Amino acid sequence: MKLHFAERPIGDYRSAYMTEAEAKRQSVFNLELLNRGVLAAGHGLIALSLPMRDSDIGTIVRAASDALAQVASKR
Repeated sequence: MKLHFAERPIGDYRSAYMTEAEAKRQSVFNLELLNRGVLAAGHGLIALSLPMRDSDIGTIVRAASDALAQVASKR
């Protein structure tokens, strides 16, 4: 999965290209995830896997929620 920090529709790879502001938000998000024990690829991809337990998913959801709050606070 991947979150896009864009205010426009994302429909193809060209529209997914990040602006400088979007790249900064992506960087903050990724760092905040990492600070909470969740690793995402530098460009924002997060892989989910069938062997994950409910507790693993809960950890990711909580980390993403907290990380999004940090992104919003830096706008």
